[in-house]
Amino acid sequence: MERLSKQLFFTLGGSLAIFVAVGSYLLTARISQLGAVAEAEHRMGKLKPVIAEIDLIKKETADKEPKLATLEQARYDTLRWTLLFQSVSESLPAQVWLSNLGAPDGEPIVVSLSGSAPTQTIASQLVLNLKKQPIFDKVEIPTTTRMEKENRFSFQITAQLKPIIAPKTVAPPPAGDSKKTAQVEAGQGEKAHA
Repeated sequence: MERLSKQLFFTLGGSLAIFVAVGSYLLTARISQLGAVAEAEHRMGKLKPVIAEIDLIKKETADKEPKLATLEQARYDTLRWTLLFQSVSESLPAQVWLSNLGAPDGEPIVVSLSGSAPTQTIASQLVLNLKKQPIFDKVEIPTTTRMEKENRFSFQITAQLKPIIAPKTVAPPPAGDSKKTAQVEAGQGEKAHA
């Protein structure tokens, strides 16, 4: 019985030692985890204002997106008309007078040019010059009429503009180089459409 008591004593003592060791380990691990959780919560507390500011900036950006899209479309519409007037100006032969230039709303834009020239050949030269301009898709001269009193020919020309496709994001043009940038962007838009 003494031997059984010793065995029982050592077994219980060993079990108790193992229990204390496991308990100590678990307690240490728990305290370590609580410290890590407290540190993470402290860091999150510091990040909350930054996260709130980021969310505010995202909201403001989303609110301004429609305005930005409108401004970008206006920029490209302005670019289109600037290129149109420049192309027409470069294409006009001497002694050709334009009396009207217009375009109805809608896509594709078809520009109507009215004017007069001393001969039908010179009026036709205007059409050929316009066809050479990269902004135009189709150029036609449906009518010419001789004006007896002025000794000139009146003409009506229609010219369809190629669409300018605006990129989704646009970098601002370099300062002092807006004309060159506009021509490059228009050329890129035309290539993207082709």
